[in-house]
Amino acid sequence: MQDRYSGDVGDFGKFSLLRKLLPDEEFKLGIIWYAFPNESHNNDGRHIEYLDTPEYRICDQDLRDKLKNITGNKRLISELEDIHILPSNTLFIRLY
Repeated sequence: MQDRYSGDVGDFGKFSLLRKLLPDEEFKLGIIWYAFPNESHNNDGRHIEYLDTPEYRICDQDLRDKLKNITGNKRLISELEDIHILPSNTLFIRLY
């Protein structure tokens, strides 16, 4: 995972699924980030146009709104942890 991918359409799909499977704190979820420094040799990580389409708002408006707030300079792995898109007892581990 690179910071520049934070909040992209792939994250929306993954987090939306996890939110449906674990809607409360009955189970504890663990997320392991295999963090890697941002690369600059290509333009990957720009797939955030979904944030402006109504179809994603219908799927999970709260998630879409929270991910929309981390665009721009705030596209960081740490922001994904801080915006509370998963149950509050979720454990995040970052490996480098």
